[in-house]
Amino acid sequence: MAKSKVKRHASVSIRMPIELKEALDNYVVEYELHSMSEAIIAILVEKLNPPIPGLCLPCNYQNPEDAIFCCKCGKKLEKKV
Repeated sequence: MAKSKVKRHASVSIRMPIELKEALDNYVVEYELHSMSEAIIAILVEKLNPPIPGLCLPCNYQNPEDAIFCCKCGKKLEKKV
């Protein structure tokens, strides 16, 4: 039986201001993401797509529009203006 090859992701090293790195690290923790890359993608998707009222970004559950907390994970929902 042939061994399956393990896919490895390319590591990219970029220089960024410490304030940006700290903000991305906080975003990773706040939204329970796995990496800074995932945080960057999440931020871009959030900025490029109009907000959906009642949508919980961390768990992607669609709550009623007037909900303050997510009915699935309990996190406070962000109110977009």
